[in-house]
Amino acid sequence: MSPELLEAIDYVRTLTGAVHSPDDPTVLIEAGRSPGRLVYADEDAFGWPRQLPPVIARDLSGADYLVHDAGWGRQWLSPPLITALGYSMLWTNGEYSV
Repeated sequence: MSPELLEAIDYVRTLTGAVHSPDDPTVLIEAGRSPGRLVYADEDAFGWPRQLPPVIARDLSGADYLVHDAGWGRQWLSPPLITALGYSMLWTNGEYSV
């Protein structure tokens, strides 16, 4: 695992409340949490739409925190969309943000 991933896992371990990590389920699994939705599996199931389907947006907006991995090639969850879902950045290491 990369140092950035390990830092993200350690940070998520300190959080209380619901956390989604739709880009990389490894963060939540290694932090001892349920992985939840994986946007790339959802993208495939929805036929690779250009915009986030409303049902997924609703599910993702229901957490206290959202972990974003900027290192994934496809960026369905852009920073403006993450903000529109009601999240603001609390922590980042350049690759992962919460």
